[in-house]
Amino acid sequence: MKTLVKNLLGTLVMLLLFAPVTFAQETTTTEEPLQTRTETQTRERLRQNLTEEQKAMLQERKQETKQTRNQFKNSLTEEQKAILSNQEMTKAQKRQAFRATMSAEQKEMLKNNRQAMKAHREAFRETLTDSQKNAMKKRVRSGSGSGTGTGSGSETGTGQGGNK
Repeated sequence: MKTLVKNLLGTLVMLLLFAPVTFAQETTTTEEPLQTRTETQTRERLRQNLTEEQKAMLQERKQETKQTRNQFKNSLTEEQKAILSNQEMTKAQKRQAFRATMSAEQKEMLKNNRQAMKAHREAFRETLTDSQKNAMKKRVRSGSGSGTGTGSGSETGTGQGGNK
């Protein structure tokens, strides 16, 4: 009898101690992940600290990127489109096959776009105050973004970062 009481009390104590921990790890599907919410909030906070001129520079670069991407996509041949949409190839295989089919004009477009992006980033960085630079460095160090938000990857539509 004493053993039964001890076992029941032990079980009850264990339930009381570990039940809150078990339920604390449950999430509902309607909740936004904490990291995404924090990343979005951080990005918004950084944008709020920008001057109107800086915001205009970012918006202008965004429009230029869209135009450049569309120009590049319009220059793709049917063979290139087939390579990019091929589900049987890995990303590396697609990249290699795609680059092998690129025309000199397409290569020049990509080169010019990279140079323009670099120039834009440098011009944007020159407009930043020390406090803005520190805030962006802190954001990059915390792993919640790419810094200025200009040039976060393949902006040319080559399919290197996925299907665009």
